[in-house]
Amino acid sequence: MVNPLISVVMSVYNGEEYLHLAIDSILNQSLKDFEFIIVNDGSTDKSLEIIKGVSDDRIVLIDQPNTGLSKALNNGIEKAKAKYIARMDADDISLPNRLQLQFDFLEQNDDVVVVGGCANIIDKDGHFIYSKTPPLTWEEIKRNLPRTPFFHPSVMFRRKQFIEVGKYNVVPIEEDAIFFIKMSKIGKMVNLSIPLINYRITPGSISRKSKRTAQLAAQYVCNFYQTGKIDPAESVTLEQSIKRDSKAMKDYHYQILLSKKYLWSNNPNTRLARTNSLQAIKVCPLKMEPFILFFLSFFPSVIVASLYKNLKPKK
Repeated sequence: MVNPLISVVMSVYNGEEYLHLAIDSILNQSLKDFEFIIVNDGSTDKSLEIIKGVSDDRIVLIDQPNTGLSKALNNGIEKAKAKYIARMDADDISLPNRLQLQFDFLEQNDDVVVVGGCANIIDKDGHFIYSKTPPLTWEEIKRNLPRTPFFHPSVMFRRKQFIEVGKYNVVPIEEDAIFFIKMSKIGKMVNLSIPLINYRITPGSISRKSKRTAQLAAQYVCNFYQTGKIDPAESVTLEQSIKRDSKAMKDYHYQILLSKKYLWSNNPNTRLARTNSLQAIKVCPLKMEPFILFFLSFFPSVIVASLYKNLKPKK
């Protein structure tokens, strides 16, 4: 495509499990005038085969050795032809009107540099868990900074401003939070008040960090927000902490999160809460919280929230 309205950019690294769903959700958008840049970032599974198996002239495949998410996205956006960049992740699903809604909004609001939206949260099997509304207005987002105000794969932004702020930070730590802080310095950022994506959480999601790693990450982002600079020593400390987070603990925190959300979200499901709390018990049989959640899963959902508030362990 010579002059597409939008360039959708997605980096893939060993994403074969959900990749076809992500690709289909973009190709089936109500707005058709876009290019879909897919960066295969050195995948060792069947991701490349899946991408090549899709026949659509709008797909632009970049097959490269593994560089990490930040560099892969920078590479894809550098090659983009449109003035608007829509982010996408290989395990999420864009809802059919997403691109049209965001394109229309940016066309009508020249002072906005990034627009995101709400999300339906789904688990690794595609089950709906709950709906999440991030801060919507620029005023709300400013009050919440430096906390990340977006579901990263839901955003659309202006390519010119992306280049202006120096692209994604090549240090692959909290790159989305750092990017949004930089964009907040040159324009407004908002979220649309309706869901734009089905956002999948998995055991390996970045949000499932240990308590210590989460604290270090928050401090890392806060320091950048205040100074505009990254401390190399701080980066090393955070990276080491991330590496120490065991797969077992990530699985545990994932199961605990699902148990809680299935008990008292806007879509309660006590059966799935019970299943996930049992999985958490298997991973960490000496922790009390999954036993409490398992016990609560036998109660009617209408009284679970108040019960858990009184019974949950104090931090």
